[in-house]
Amino acid sequence: EADTDAGQACDRLASVPSAPDVRIMGVAIEEIDTSQAIQVCQEAIYENPDQPRYLFQIARAFLSAKRLDEAREKAEAALSKNYPMANVILGYLNGLNANDADAQKAATSSYI
Repeated sequence: EADTDAGQACDRLASVPSAPDVRIMGVAIEEIDTSQAIQVCQEAIYENPDQPRYLFQIARAFLSAKRLDEAREKAEAALSKNYPMANVILGYLNGLNANDADAQKAATSSYI
């Protein structure tokens, strides 16, 4: 299926660096332009409801914006559509109450 303009913008603004299913560079989570990424990824999800990558990417944008409930909701939706990378966000969110800040920081920089 062809990517839409919104899908390409979502990939550009919110994909994981070196993601295997995206043909562009990606962006570190702390560098996501959250308002723009959330907007275009919402459009991409609307235009491509069967593409779980956009759900994962908007979950990254919500996580970067500290909108944790929305990040969890979208990651769970991506996982329900067989997008296993969403487990990284869910694992991170589940570990937020842990006291190991160094492990959280390492997970953030390496995976999301």
